[in-house]
Amino acid sequence: PYGRITSHVLEVQRKGTWHKVAEGKGIGPSLRIPLDGSEATAVRLRILSATDTPTLSEFEISALPQP
Repeated sequence: PYGRITSHVLEVQRKGTWHKVAEGKGIGPSLRIPLDGSEATAVRLRILSATDTPTLSEFEISALPQP
């Protein structure tokens, strides 16, 4: 069931406009995507291609402590 997603894009919405912040070929349990820390009103993960019906059990967004 894992490894079905073969292409994805992560986007953030700032001031009503979507911006691509990362793209990749696969998603797995150790995938981490660091962002620049700027504010966003929404985040979306677009799955562009998959070998079968995509499965995603967890999607987490966390803020790191500011220095």
